[in-house]
Amino acid sequence: MDLEMHQPIPASSPADPVLSAAVDDALDFAEARVARAVRDAEIRFPVDYPSHYPVFTVSSGPGVGRWIYGPNTDWRSGFFPGLLWLLYRRTGREAWATNARIWTAGIGALKNRPLDHDLGYRFCTSFGNAYLLHDDASDPGGHQRRAAGEVLRAAAATLDLRFDQAGIPACALRAGSARRAARSGS
Repeated sequence: MDLEMHQPIPASSPADPVLSAAVDDALDFAEARVARAVRDAEIRFPVDYPSHYPVFTVSSGPGVGRWIYGPNTDWRSGFFPGLLWLLYRRTGREAWATNARIWTAGIGALKNRPLDHDLGYRFCTSFGNAYLLHDDASDPGGHQRRAAGEVLRAAAATLDLRFDQAGIPACALRAGSARRAARSGS
């Protein structure tokens, strides 16, 4: 399915007006929360806000609703740029794409680092959406799609390093070897 970025997609189908209104309200609320997170990051971290990724909100107590930030190495770091890309898809507003590019770029530095098995969460939501949500109209010449595709392939190859030929996670093999060596006294 080709997504055309120059034409924002409707939030919901007009088939059920009550459901449509509820979905629109939920998406408008989500958009306002994400906009507030962007502003909050810019205020709290004025020098380097794109290196601070909103990863979750406080769910109870005095700080309820406040964003907690993490570095690009946090397994949840790709979700926020992914939200920004999806808001760009929904609204067609260039400001969402600009912010998505800024926060997505910081994750790209990890494409060759086999940190953990969560590379897909970081890269598919950020660079994956960047790749999927550009077309010839929004990316003449395909430069952004090509760059996103290259990062996705590099991250996939890096994730593949965590597995051996039989599909067993390399970390499990190392842990098993260490346990066997400890039991045998080696």
